[in-house]
Amino acid sequence: MRIIGLDGGIASIGWAIIDLNLEDRSGTILACGTRMFNSPEGQDRSGPFLKNADRRGHRGQRKVIRRRRQRMAKIRTLFKNNGLLENDRREALAGHGADPWALRAQALERVLQPHELALVLGHIAKHRGFKSNRKGEKIPNALPKSKKGRGKSQQDEKQGTLDGVALTRQRLGETEAHPVYKTVGDMFARDPLYAERKRNRTGDYTRSIGRDEQEREVATIFATQQRLGSRFATEELQREFAGIAFHQRPLQSSLELVGDCPFVQGEKRASAFAPSFERFRFLSKLVTLRIVRGGELHPPGSDERRAAIAHFAKTKTYTWKALRKVLNLSDDATFYRVDPGKENK
Repeated sequence: MRIIGLDGGIASIGWAIIDLNLEDRSGTILACGTRMFNSPEGQDRSGPFLKNADRRGHRGQRKVIRRRRQRMAKIRTLFKNNGLLENDRREALAGHGADPWALRAQALERVLQPHELALVLGHIAKHRGFKSNRKGEKIPNALPKSKKGRGKSQQDEKQGTLDGVALTRQRLGETEAHPVYKTVGDMFARDPLYAERKRNRTGDYTRSIGRDEQEREVATIFATQQRLGSRFATEELQREFAGIAFHQRPLQSSLELVGDCPFVQGEKRASAFAPSFERFRFLSKLVTLRIVRGGELHPPGSDERRAAIAHFAKTKTYTWKALRKVLNLSDDATFYRVDPGKENK
């Protein structure tokens, strides 16, 4: 029987073909080699780094675009079924020169035609506002005067968005005290501050809108249209529209992310922070540990291993420096594949 073995790395794949005799468990290597290729690494001032974060960001962006496309397809079908659109094709929500912001303001003053109401609701569904997924994270109603709502890098982009939503909410709250604008769409359509542009730019998040403001505007538009006598702005349409446009997938519980144990049937994998698993991980590293002395690799002796195990869990962390002290290593001895300058890890 012939077996091919593969060993994949970030810049190479090693391979070997073995002719195995099952009777006497002997084998012969028929061929072997390595396929080399450029590693998926970038370079910055601190040195090389893997591009996992970049790929994750692009994958997340593709997911957002796909879910928005699916959401808008459901919205168009809903409008078609309720008589707002003639069909549910993508071009059915084309404005043909109409300004959706102006229509959002006019929705509070006159009865909108079916296609106009579809444009208004479709505009809100496509740009439905920011809502944080972080547990316990709340957007303040106002910002300190030192805040400008600007993010300086990708790392603080989310904080810049939070600040921008707070600024928008603060301005709308100030106008609500003197009711010039009834909704956030009304404010963006009429306020001179937003006359030049209504969307964020790179590094500037002052035009951010919260999901709550968009939901309140939809409720206000439907209530106004019903009061003005529109036969299309029904409570059923409002309920179905909100269920699609503002639907947010619930956060997964950490328990749902734990895989099945490969050794015990019907049990989940141990938590990475479980004391038993921490001990298992420590013992696994201790078994494979090698110490470099005089240019040669040596495993820890039995007494050294017992000393290391006895010291485990007596401190909050167990660093290589602490292990060096427990093993009583000389200065010329080093841990294999451990940078001497990083033994505090």
